[in-house]
Amino acid sequence: RNLRLATHAENQMNRRMPNTNTSGYKGVQWSKQKEKWIAVVWLRGHLYYGGAYTDKIEAAKAYDRLALKLFGEFARPNSPQSSFLVTPSHGTGELDQAA
Repeated sequence: RNLRLATHAENQMNRRMPNTNTSGYKGVQWSKQKEKWIAVVWLRGHLYYGGAYTDKIEAAKAYDRLALKLFGEFARPNSPQSSFLVTPSHGTGELDQAA
């Protein structure tokens, strides 16, 4: 079987990208204030900030790193390639809790 025990909260960590997404990457949104792409993760009512980037692909990489740290096996990264996840961060404040 391809099933695992998971709570509702754990299943929510593994959600798909919303239909309203404009960046093309999960956890990446445009910040008008910073005029950059930012990586963010919501977990248990708290916003975690993964940094601000001029390139949305770099922001997607930051989201993936952050999601893997916070969600572990329940993370649903933008790219499953391990080399995609180990590139150095060029953003600011990775894993800073914003709320």
